[in-house]
Amino acid sequence: MKFLVLILVLVCASAALAANPVISDNFSGQLIIIDKNRDRTENTTGAQYVDFVNKRERFDIVRRNTLIKTVILYATKFRYEIIGTECFKQPLFNDTMVGPWDWLSNASNLGSCHGIYQNAPGNLYGFKNTNDEFATCIADDNTTPYWVENVRNTDDFTMIFTSFNPTVPAASFFTVPANC
Repeated sequence: MKFLVLILVLVCASAALAANPVISDNFSGQLIIIDKNRDRTENTTGAQYVDFVNKRERFDIVRRNTLIKTVILYATKFRYEIIGTECFKQPLFNDTMVGPWDWLSNASNLGSCHGIYQNAPGNLYGFKNTNDEFATCIADDNTTPYWVENVRNTDDFTMIFTSFNPTVPAASFFTVPANC
């Protein structure tokens, strides 16, 4: 009996000490985006490409039947917004790229969740700081996100991954047109 109790205590202790998930900061994914701000809600589709190794990222969002590409190149300290043949170049106010999943190291396991698009169970992790509240549902493999939500003041931004590829995206995804 004492042996059984000891095993149970060890199992519970090891579960409590389990490491938080580690999701690659180098990835690409197809998205469904839900953007809520006060009384406005916008549902769009898009893609995200993150190359943390080379400090660059890209977001593609379809808004009102128009593809908007945003390329952020931290090494050159510029952000480019590409809409059709037009390009808008803006300096970055902060040239430090933060890993999109860095907050997970401080997150708490909040129990179980459900991958909306994948129709599969997962684990819910959450983290709150002064300005933001994050939550994500991660597959049981602890490396694949189903969805992530960021709440700040009256803004609620959710990305549902319809696909997730944990590798460095090709450099061609970050090419900026010559007219930029």
